[in-house]
Amino acid sequence: MARIFGGVSTDKIATALISNSTQRSYSIWVLRTGDGGGSNGAIWQKGTLLGSSSQTFNSTGTWQAPAGVTSVIAECWGGGAGGITGVSAAQSGGGGGGGAYAKDTISVTPLTTYNVTVGAAVATDTNGNLSNFVGDAAAKAEAAGGSKGTTSTGGVGGTTAASTGTTKFAGGNGGNGAAGKAGGGGGGESAGSAAGGNTGSNANVGAGGAGGTGVADGGDGGAGASATGGPGVSGVAPGGGGGGGQSNTGNFAGGGGAVGKVVLSWNDSSGNSMLNKSAGTYNFSKGWSSTSGEWSISRPSINVWHHIVVTYNGSSASNNPIIYVDGSAQSVTPVTTPVGTLNTTDASAYWIGNRESDSTKNWSGNLAEFGIWDRILTPDEVLSLSKYASPLFLPLGLVLYIPLIRDSIDLISSKIPTLTGTTITEHPKIIYPGSH
Repeated sequence: MARIFGGVSTDKIATALISNSTQRSYSIWVLRTGDGGGSNGAIWQKGTLLGSSSQTFNSTGTWQAPAGVTSVIAECWGGGAGGITGVSAAQSGGGGGGGAYAKDTISVTPLTTYNVTVGAAVATDTNGNLSNFVGDAAAKAEAAGGSKGTTSTGGVGGTTAASTGTTKFAGGNGGNGAAGKAGGGGGGESAGSAAGGNTGSNANVGAGGAGGTGVADGGDGGAGASATGGPGVSGVAPGGGGGGGQSNTGNFAGGGGAVGKVVLSWNDSSGNSMLNKSAGTYNFSKGWSSTSGEWSISRPSINVWHHIVVTYNGSSASNNPIIYVDGSAQSVTPVTTPVGTLNTTDASAYWIGNRESDSTKNWSGNLAEFGIWDRILTPDEVLSLSKYASPLFLPLGLVLYIPLIRDSIDLISSKIPTLTGTTITEHPKIIYPGSH
């Protein structure tokens, strides 16, 4: 008797297999009756396979690398500098420099906690603070903060020389102050992820300078104080420099420099899965350290038993899986090319018919005869399985075999999986060793 999944959304079976292998083959019989939960019904799944995740830090904190994650992309924006205070009836203040931008891929260790430093906001007449993320072996991405200026000169934006990363852009300089009863210089814009920040405008007797602006994901510089009186405007996060203070009727302060920012991005795809997509495909995914690989085939007909085999050699990111339906290799379409190194550290179990984490990817239909090998099956071996031969006829490298008959015992480890829901139904007519 095979197992029916999808009577309720929580139907699933947890196996005891947690091992990983560079080479793997998977075999299962499927009878699809619908799309399944979330239009992505899982035939099997191991690990999180959540895809890309990110976390934004607007203040200093900590980050723990998730299980299976061995690298993280760190993007840092340095903090902006404060604008300079104007000197009464003598000289308006220069604008503060904007923070730099830096990006790099940093190695981390799963389940290890790391410090994230975000350059704090500053008051007038103060240099901006750096932002960074430091991973394993002191590898880091670090963006310099902007510098404060003087009563006559705008501050220099955070420099690439003072920053660390494979991608770096300088913050914009602050605008200059002006002699006499004048407005303040504009603050420099922080750098963005694709360009340096723009410089703030210089002050003049009639008006304060405008803050630097215009770069995507950079923080705008604050405007210089108006010539009629008042403080400079604070910069905009992340990392905008403050505008300079006015010098007409008093010593007016410059605007504050804005806080920096750190964004961490990583790939959560630590395991592998075979999903039924409502768009009309079966998709196989495998976790890699930076970007998981995903490939699709056209899904076979509904309400009929089909035999599925996936073989995958993860020794190279350029390798595509071979996916068979009823013994015939299918045309495989790459959806996402893997990047990094193959994930072989995931310690989660294989689940059949659903996703472990939230039970939202339930398979809709019947499943039977799930087998896994730590080697690549040959086309002839795949053909024999599609002709109803039991995986027990291919014992070399067989690490899991659950017929999904009644108690669903794993005939390799002799362990009984944990069943949640499911009901029994007619099984494909499988030939077992010793049967006649």
